[in-house]
Amino acid sequence: MLGAKVAAVDKPKFHMWETGIMRVTRHPQLWGQIIWCIPHTIYIGNSFMVATSLALCAHHAFGAWHGDRRLADRYGEVRSSFTLLPHRSAARACPRVQLG
Repeated sequence: MLGAKVAAVDKPKFHMWETGIMRVTRHPQLWGQIIWCIPHTIYIGNSFMVATSLALCAHHAFGAWHGDRRLADRYGEVRSSFTLLPHRSAARACPRVQLG
């Protein structure tokens, strides 16, 4: 087979899927951590839990920011239909449902 491409040599293509949780937010673990920290901080209510929750949320926020920066450095600007804020990307990208 002369001129056949070998899959192992091809540079991988990048595609960020816009289905499932990715239509809601690009960083579901960040929002899960925030949702977990709020009630636990309120319930326990001591200064250690406040400091721990702030540290966990800051760690996840840094991870989300750094991941976005790495994607932008490697693949150029990421499509505008993706966002860090929940449901904003779904509201902008998904088709409207016609009732009636």
